[in-house]
Amino acid sequence: MARVIGRTRQRSVYGSQMKLSEMAIFIAAVIGIVLAARWYFMVYRHSPGVALGHFLGAIKAGEGQQQYELIDEMDKQAIPTEKDYQKLPIAQGYVERITSVDLAEAVPDPKNPDLVTIKATLGVRGSSQGKQLYETGGGEAATDTYTMHKDKDGEWKVLLSQSPMTNLLKNTPNAPGSSF
Repeated sequence: MARVIGRTRQRSVYGSQMKLSEMAIFIAAVIGIVLAARWYFMVYRHSPGVALGHFLGAIKAGEGQQQYELIDEMDKQAIPTEKDYQKLPIAQGYVERITSVDLAEAVPDPKNPDLVTIKATLGVRGSSQGKQLYETGGGEAATDTYTMHKDKDGEWKVLLSQSPMTNLLKNTPNAPGSSF
């Protein structure tokens, strides 16, 4: 008579059914996830490109208060209050007109490690003053170079005095008080 012999179960020394090689892969994956999260929260979110992205997003949304918070202290000496900043065409003049933002790599200043320049290309929809939205056209691309400065707290701020934004300002801003 033939006997049916089944596989014998292997018992693990560690109390689980995981082999040592499987456990090593699991530990490597957990370490990789922890390092990626650390990089994202500690390095990437505090980079000059992200700060410039927040500033340009505030311009698109017409959030003058948020824009004022993201400019450097040296510029705040020339523009002492948020109310003074609101008078500038950049503060409210491009609400919902920026269609795209493309940021290049940050280029550090060789003389000052607290300064970087970033080239940004913005897609700007034409002004809709007295027109329907579909009559404004596709818009233009405005490429400007922005200078970012690391403040005493280690946060990156936009240095408006060294970021002229001439190509963006060539596009006629919205009239004061208009929402679009």
